[in-house]
Amino acid sequence: MMLFFVMLLPAAAQYQWSEEEILFAEAAGLDIPDGVFAEGRQLYTDRSAMTGFSGYPGITYDGISPPEILNYDYTGCGLEGGKCMCSPSGAGSMWSGGRIPSYGAEAVMTQEICDELVANSSVSKSGKAVTGPFYDGTSGNSCAGKCEEPDLMRPSGDGSTMVAKGNVGGCYQVPTHGACSCHITIDECTDLGGLWMWNCWSPSRNATMCNAFTSGCKVADDDSEGCICHEPCTLASGRSSNCPITKAHADELIVNGTCKRWSHMCDNNCTKGHGCYGGGGCTCETDRQTCDTMIADGDAVMWSFSCGGGPVAGMTHEGHMCTDLGYAGHGSHGGGSHSTATTAASDNSSNATDDAMDSNTARFGVLAVLFYTCA
Repeated sequence: MMLFFVMLLPAAAQYQWSEEEILFAEAAGLDIPDGVFAEGRQLYTDRSAMTGFSGYPGITYDGISPPEILNYDYTGCGLEGGKCMCSPSGAGSMWSGGRIPSYGAEAVMTQEICDELVANSSVSKSGKAVTGPFYDGTSGNSCAGKCEEPDLMRPSGDGSTMVAKGNVGGCYQVPTHGACSCHITIDECTDLGGLWMWNCWSPSRNATMCNAFTSGCKVADDDSEGCICHEPCTLASGRSSNCPITKAHADELIVNGTCKRWSHMCDNNCTKGHGCYGGGGCTCETDRQTCDTMIADGDAVMWSFSCGGGPVAGMTHEGHMCTDLGYAGHGSHGGGSHSTATTAASDNSSNATDDAMDSNTARFGVLAVLFYTCA
């Protein structure tokens, strides 16, 4: 153990922590060298009880804010060209009133800060002049869909490729330290006891800190009957399959009474079990990101919605293919047998989400391996 720390200390001493990383560490109550940045998006708590925002087994992992979050009624200060600076510290950390809050419920643009930025001919992080006016966040007078933050460019991977950050921000510490939930609003973040952060990009890892999440259509108003997370689709190969549900399909299901409402809080609560199919069963605690990396490494076949009945069904019925949540080939737990698994595997090959690599895999490959090895 002593050798481990001796090896790490020189690297920590050489690394120059950014202001953003320092703020993250302060918010989490951590010493900077012992912070969470090298292990961003690793979960430390029991995932099974965290319906809605656990990060596992999330399907969407690209760090992009969903439309509802992009179009939230943010307060902000107008920029040249029509965009808004929604982060109050987007043009600097200080003003005449002292330090500008950069995280938490107080990190919102005010009329006073906006007016001073305009008077000082300030420039935002995107290089745009701060021109005003001030938008107070009410309907018809907000920065909905206009925040510059998702368009800010960041180095990704080895640092040679620049990519748009993709998200307005996120809720830090929900569900765990070292990660953000970028699919909930500022108000929801505060209600859940999290800290709103306008930047959920880790400079030290050049990667998003946004947790994966799962969208679906809630069958009931609460979580009791789960979410429909899949819809019929046709793969590039021409095979019929099940793919992640779209809002358009969910809207159709809502109209015909099949489900109640669209939600991004469906982790661990899908009516049809999904997971990473490996030939002899599914690992159903594996998220889509990890699965895509396993496919690339030859350790899995495909992402699938044919892994069983899902958490709502108890994960234990006959024919379940989850190797780590109820199914065992020798017949224990779910009552399955080897022949059942073989039959289900045959069906699974024609019901996978896709037999091609997800386009985001290469972009987040290193981070995905971290999930696989640490989770």
